Amino acid sequence: IHVHIRRTPQQTAGTHHPNPPPAIHPVDSIQVAVPCWATLLFTDLEGSTELWKANEWVMAATLAEHDRVLREAIQAHRGIVFKTVGDAILAAFGDAESGLAAALHCRRELIAMDRRRGSPPIAYRLRVAVHTGRVFVRDNDYFGPEVCYTSRLVQVTPPGEILVSEAARRALDPQD
Repeated sequence: IHVHIRRTPQQTAGTHHPNPPPAIHPVDSIQVAVPCWATLLFTDLEGSTELWKANEWVMAATLAEHDRVLREAIQAHRGIVFKTVGDAILAAFGDAESGLAAALHCRRELIAMDRRRGSPPIAYRLRVAVHTGRVFVRDNDYFGPEVCYTSRLVQVTPPGEILVSEAARRALDPQD
């Protein structure tokens, strides 16, 4: 079992980490949930139901490319996609810096994708929420109140924006 536990910003205050923490690796199938600290990145496409109704073939192709672009961006920043639900992607990272870098990378890549494809443009519809907290990992999935909180954050994020929770902000700058 590979679980990387990250200390809270309060536990690491005043310490220097010359090397970034290793990437989170999927946990082997186990029955007991293992607690750890993670930064979560959740995405959602606002108005995707209308896009599906307008042209399901175009939307199917657009969503496939959306998924590929976001997965590559997440993996490029040492994250793992642990769940997809419709047009939503849920990912986890070992540190807040990687989670935020992946969110920005996703946004840039979707803008580039929109320019290549033309329609339907989706970058301005993407909502992204980034949150850091204690989660529980079981069977390659993440659970707990922080996961639920991140899900609620992405729903209140305006389309085209990235919302960073206060906990993730503090993890980005623990001296603040």
